[in-house]
Amino acid sequence: MAKKDRVPVPEDVATALMFKSDRTCCVCRKRGEPIQIHHIDEDPSNNDTENLAVMCLHCHDETQIRGGFGRKLDAAQVKHFRDEWHSRIEARREAADSIALERETQNAQTAGPKPTRRDVLPDHAANLANYIRTLPAIRRDTYSRARKLWDSGGRQNMKQGTFDVTDVVEQVLIALAFWYPPHHFDGKEPWDYINEMKASRFEWHWAHRFPLGFNGWGGSNIMIETAGSVLDDLESMVVDMVSALSQHLDFNFEVWKQEWESASEVSIGDRSTEAELGDVVRAKDYATRILGRWLGRRKYVAFYTDGRWGVQRNEDAPTDIDGRRWQIEGNKLMLTFRADSGFITSESIITSFTTKQFVTECDGRKETFEWAP
Repeated sequence: MAKKDRVPVPEDVATALMFKSDRTCCVCRKRGEPIQIHHIDEDPSNNDTENLAVMCLHCHDETQIRGGFGRKLDAAQVKHFRDEWHSRIEARREAADSIALERETQNAQTAGPKPTRRDVLPDHAANLANYIRTLPAIRRDTYSRARKLWDSGGRQNMKQGTFDVTDVVEQVLIALAFWYPPHHFDGKEPWDYINEMKASRFEWHWAHRFPLGFNGWGGSNIMIETAGSVLDDLESMVVDMVSALSQHLDFNFEVWKQEWESASEVSIGDRSTEAELGDVVRAKDYATRILGRWLGRRKYVAFYTDGRWGVQRNEDAPTDIDGRRWQIEGNKLMLTFRADSGFITSESIITSFTTKQFVTECDGRKETFEWAP
């Protein structure tokens, strides 16, 4: 069968899809990863929206190959991950939008691609000034909601708390951007421009933390730091935009800035501080302590008492076992899994193990797994 010629995805279709997926892979859902648009039926000329999904390069490769920690992603799986992820993004944006705009009674909703001209509203300058005055209270409320997750000590909760705040600040930026002239930012709609900018900050802050390359080290610790840096960037943008807008309003920017800064009691350093690694596990206890779910660089890995182990592509996906078996001998972790040639077994050395993290090394490559109950 002749391979069909690639037809470029129309710009409006690509833009809408990227926004709908939050410019994040719908399978692994890891922020900051380089992404591309995948044709689910592998026909590069079929640009129907139901045939397209946003995927990172690694997960896209898994639609082409089989073996290792994962098995080939088929079309049905990709569609399931895409649709479930889009639903989650929509719900997350609605929640963030309700916080970012709940105090603004007259401005238009901006959770999605709903362009609104600033001069459509009566007394738009007064409305804008009133909205800006509510931002410190919005920030205080958002931080209060996230504090419970930050204070939990669990890395996943700490990361999610910062993501939640980031989502709200993104909606605040979109709301402010709608007060500028139409297509003011790079000729794009505010929701598209701000979302793309946020994604680029995740990619930058993730990438620059690996000067020796992505060697599997870091895990959630690095993402907690990355998310904190992105939040810093977005909040600085809020201050920059308010400063610029205040020049055209009856508004005291310096007083507002003091209120904005005092609205946060938690510093980025506090959010990014690495959680305790837990107690050291002795080698004789590895086989019992490894039981449960752990987060690797790209996937969750679960170990069971009956010797089976499985993989989750994201925290909400079902565990894929497919005949996998595990065994520990001394400090050696042996994993059996299905490959194209049948079942094979890989052997790695456990170089460190605590109740919250263990590290393996195989052929000079280290991988960190963090406890993820």
